[in-house]
Amino acid sequence: MFSPIPPSRDRSRGPGYARGSGSAVLGRALNTRTSAAAGAPGFAWGSDSALDQAFNTWSSAPAERRLAVDSSIKARRAARLRAIGSRKDHEFRTRFQGRELDGIVIQPAAAGAEILTSNGIAVTGAGCAPARGEAVRVRIIEAGDRRTRGEII
Repeated sequence: MFSPIPPSRDRSRGPGYARGSGSAVLGRALNTRTSAAAGAPGFAWGSDSALDQAFNTWSSAPAERRLAVDSSIKARRAARLRAIGSRKDHEFRTRFQGRELDGIVIQPAAAGAEILTSNGIAVTGAGCAPARGEAVRVRIIEAGDRRTRGEII
């Protein structure tokens, strides 16, 4: 049976360490350019494949030749994504108006509590003042633009 670890290994440095092997391995690694898909069918070691060029750090890489996206375009895209997320969040919360859900009290308040429902909706619940961490049942009254109001049952 073939063993990749020579018998003269130094056990104090962990499995696979052999005296004098570090510099030889490092020398081979520095002098060998490998593909990102090393060992995959159709790719040879040191190939100039498209996959290899996509992941390397040389200036000839396709990503290196791309122009940077202008910061105003990034800001517009981010604003659009935030608006879409906000709209979807509101639509999700609106589907639960009038329904009763299980939840956990996150923060007790004077006239109710902040509750997190089992499906991740943060609700400001009016009613009794339960203790933090207590399981409660809450009825969703209104899903506003940013907040959800409910009633502790």
